[in-house]
Amino acid sequence: MAIGAGTPLTVNCYTVPLEDRALVLMCSDGLHGVVEAPQMESILQPGRNGASLEESCRHLIEAAKAAGGPDNVTCILVRKL
Repeated sequence: MAIGAGTPLTVNCYTVPLEDRALVLMCSDGLHGVVEAPQMESILQPGRNGASLEESCRHLIEAAKAAGGPDNVTCILVRKL
């Protein structure tokens, strides 16, 4: 959802239990729908095993650009320790 696109703002809040070393990916539509889930899984696998999350984000962004992403690409990765 876009913030500021309409009023009132609707905020969705979720609680999701996570296993140790789980990754949470938050991304824009420049990545979601552009890069297929199996490719994202492959890119994220090293991050589950302790690799740099920054490096994983860079690989995701590169994959979106290579796929011809029509929009800006934003991603945030969080790892549960």
